[in-house]
Amino acid sequence: MTDFDEARVRRLEDRMEINELMTTYALAVDADDWDKVADLWLDDGTYELDAIGTFVGPAGVKEMLTRPAHTFARENHGAHILSHPVILLEGDRAVATTYGQILTRENERHAVFRLIITRWELRRTSKGWRVARRVNKLVDNDGAARALAGAAGRWEWEDSDSAALA
Repeated sequence: MTDFDEARVRRLEDRMEINELMTTYALAVDADDWDKVADLWLDDGTYELDAIGTFVGPAGVKEMLTRPAHTFARENHGAHILSHPVILLEGDRAVATTYGQILTRENERHAVFRLIITRWELRRTSKGWRVARRVNKLVDNDGAARALAGAAGRWEWEDSDSAALA
């Protein structure tokens, strides 16, 4: 590559920023920095947890962090781990799909407490990339996580509410 390709550099920067947002989420949750976690969401952004419910905006995300399913992980020395995401970019919107694990301490060892497929629908703002919608599906036998994993790298999926990215 001899010519400077500004668009290509921008796409690479976007991917790095999206990865950083997701890692910031995991580390901030584990550090109990709920303000930092909440700041990653748009005011109307949603967080949909299959077993718990849907939370709206930064205040809703903070509420989610106080729920027993979440406090259990924290009280048991939990750690949030995300795999490298598949990212789809188009202008000021993006979708990232990844595995997520919550590890907790059990009998002097860490064990997987929760395994999910997670989809992050993101929008670029003046503050950088922010979460418009995040969906977590527990990896189990109901097929929802499999459908979400199958939609990696696509804008739409069978359960999708595309309004978050409009």
